[in-house]
Amino acid sequence: MKKIKPVSSILEINQIYLQMNELFGEQDHIPGEVLLNVSKKYKSFVQVITNENSCQLGHIVFIPFNKNGYNKMLDPELDESDIGISDLFDSEIHKKMFIFVYSIYARSSFQAKAMVEQTVREIKSFHHSIDVDSFIFAEVVSKEGGLLANRMSLKEYHSYEFRGEKLYLYNTSLSEYVSSI
Repeated sequence: MKKIKPVSSILEINQIYLQMNELFGEQDHIPGEVLLNVSKKYKSFVQVITNENSCQLGHIVFIPFNKNGYNKMLDPELDESDIGISDLFDSEIHKKMFIFVYSIYARSSFQAKAMVEQTVREIKSFHHSIDVDSFIFAEVVSKEGGLLANRMSLKEYHSYEFRGEKLYLYNTSLSEYVSSI
């Protein structure tokens, strides 16, 4: 039986990074303590799917940024290790949330859809405390990523070259995203 659960340790986050490196090659990562902070505040934003032996089969990582964190993520020269907890959305301080789809991976579309649906339920539980103009965005590096972004109602709005690769930015309003799932 496969099980979806929120991430609760740095070890699980390191396993997510290993999966990301296998999929996309070695890369910089947002610090693990940032993802751990997100998973404690927003339980379904950082999840893993495991088998009966607790081996990770997939993951989902959505990061809720404030305006400063959002601006950092749009900088093509960004070193992801420079992202900090102060870049995260805090409902006591900020009204506008910018959810970044950091990574989604699952061995089947059914598993990916189940994790996305849990994340949408989480978003719905607090959407009343965020600005209606808040939105969700993603950086897409593969054809499969573009297809997934389209299924999530995200639309391409910008592309740029980075380290010899063409990257694409997608976004949509948070309300459109939530209603599309």
